[in-house]
Amino acid sequence: MGVPIARPLDTHDQLFNWTPQLLEDSSYCQATIELQDAHKTSGSTGLLVCHDMANGYRSDAFPQGCEDTDAFYLSHWHLVDIFIYFSHHLVTIPCPGWTNCAHRHGVAVLGTFITEWGDGSEKCSIFFANKDSAERIARQLTAIAAFYRFEGWLINIENEMEAALIPNLLHFIGFLRRLMRQQCSRSQVIWYDAITTEGSLTWQNTLNELNRPFFDAADAIFVNYSWKAGTPLKAANAAGERRQDVFMGIDVFGRGTFAGGQLNSNVAAAAARQEGLGVALFAPGWVYEGEGNRSNWRVLNEQLWSSLADVMGPPHAPITRLPFVTTFGTGCGTAIHHLGAVMDAKPWFNLSMQTVQPLFQIAERVRVELAISADKTAVLLSTLHAAVSSNSAFEGGCCLSIQGSLHLEGSGISVELYKAHVEVPAQGLRLVCAVQGLHSAQVAIGLCTEDGHSLELTDDPVREGHEFPPLSSHGGDVWRVRECRTSVNLKPGTMIGSVWLHCTPSPDTSVHAQQFASAIGMLQILQTDFAAPREPVRDLAASSVCLTVPPSCTSSKCTSSTAEQQSDSKAEAGSVLSFGLNWKSPPGTMLCNVWAAWPVLLDNCSQDGRTRFDEDAEKCSWVWLGNSVLEQYKVVGLPVPQGSRLLRVAVQTANALYETDSLANATKINVDVSSL
Repeated sequence: MGVPIARPLDTHDQLFNWTPQLLEDSSYCQATIELQDAHKTSGSTGLLVCHDMANGYRSDAFPQGCEDTDAFYLSHWHLVDIFIYFSHHLVTIPCPGWTNCAHRHGVAVLGTFITEWGDGSEKCSIFFANKDSAERIARQLTAIAAFYRFEGWLINIENEMEAALIPNLLHFIGFLRRLMRQQCSRSQVIWYDAITTEGSLTWQNTLNELNRPFFDAADAIFVNYSWKAGTPLKAANAAGERRQDVFMGIDVFGRGTFAGGQLNSNVAAAAARQEGLGVALFAPGWVYEGEGNRSNWRVLNEQLWSSLADVMGPPHAPITRLPFVTTFGTGCGTAIHHLGAVMDAKPWFNLSMQTVQPLFQIAERVRVELAISADKTAVLLSTLHAAVSSNSAFEGGCCLSIQGSLHLEGSGISVELYKAHVEVPAQGLRLVCAVQGLHSAQVAIGLCTEDGHSLELTDDPVREGHEFPPLSSHGGDVWRVRECRTSVNLKPGTMIGSVWLHCTPSPDTSVHAQQFASAIGMLQILQTDFAAPREPVRDLAASSVCLTVPPSCTSSKCTSSTAEQQSDSKAEAGSVLSFGLNWKSPPGTMLCNVWAAWPVLLDNCSQDGRTRFDEDAEKCSWVWLGNSVLEQYKVVGLPVPQGSRLLRVAVQTANALYETDSLANATKINVDVSSL
């Protein structure tokens, strides 16, 4: 039994015969986050991101996560409309982590259907031999998208085709588009500019009569990236009223791209946007994969996306409904935390754990003010450095780290965190944040209405100052939960337009230039009376239990279900245990933590003959195994202490606010090792 892993399809037989049971672990690879609404301001132009990295399926392929703290991720989702997971496999099925974090930000996700070169021509002669075959492929692709819960496909035919088959290819595109739209109102079928209507592999690098029929059959076209100055205007004229459906390609690696790509990618984006066209950003992972980039990739990433933000128009607003909860998590960390305490000290990477990202990953702000007194005029300089960081965390693996310098006479300094488009409910709003390090500055979250007015917030003494333990066993500041509320007398229909971070000098100091460092580990924006229930999972069961013993002992022993009867046999030294877990989660569950303990067994048994164990010892021996956004988890290679006979497993829910009940109230089962 191996850990779950996402896989593509490589052969035409796999595609023709695909069912959810074809690929091992397919149920682990389903996305769980529904596509959210992201409010788009008029004037923004569509941005398509095509993620191409080392043929795909790297650290991102493990739906339960892996031990990689430096894997690539995207964070500037507020600029993105469509995300494509790309590889050179025949059918690229997006890894669930990408789909989950894109959906959380309101971004649609597409897989890739690609044929290439000589082998591609052979496949096309099978797929598009007639309309029936073309429709069969379209139905299969639609079923795959439905099962894995993403919104559409990039169609990339990058090989020569017989001209006689082109009508069947066009029929396929239109038929797939109709099927996908019946399934999902925000579906997209996008054509890649490669072959022409004559069947020739000749990239047009624009929209013209040789690829226009493909554009007409699809929702949009991804124009190849080797276009020149003046091409966007020609493409816009050819597209007419559909110019927003033309995405001009930009290869961030700079291979034949207008203006050279890399950190000049914004130049090509500006040229496309000037004509009202969309932008297709290919391989933004250059910041990570490019020669010499790895050690500094996060800084390069911020430079790339900051330059794109300047030309792509207003960012989308991810806050469109309540409750809104973020831990600033990027989907990786050096340890996993809950309420500031370390649950597991190993590095990890799991994109499904990424929460809604702020408008920046690294922000520098400078505020210059004049203070005029009777005898002089002073220049007051305040600075703020804010960055998403894995150096500390309240929940998950990251926080928003804040540091800088404030002048006592100054009015403080601010940075915008999120755009929003959400109405203040009649009951008012509650803001909850976990803050660390409040020694020399006051850090607060502020709300602005869409017409630019700041909302007055009042501290709630019930939660103010609630403390949680230090970040780690190495010490560090406690996390304090602060809560404030809006007035219930707000004008009906008041719309929140943005969320801000404010840093002001602490009033209890006389130091004129204050150096400060702080962090925010969680932010919640809630309806005042909102409460998330804490309920346990139901129907917890184990399956496919397998005990693997050392080579010198008996071979592996497996069973399809757990047993709880007592036996005298015990695990050999070096044995490992693998099994699957399934359960039913209550509505509103954010994730489930999986725990295990090897309890101390008692010699005497209860009257019903079941194994009894020391409950007090059990409380001290729980080990966190992992978490899951699904209703299942696979335990692989769990070391079994020599002489152990029984494993105790607990599944603990975290609700919409990441609140958990105690392990004592979690649902538990026994896995009887002695019966194997």
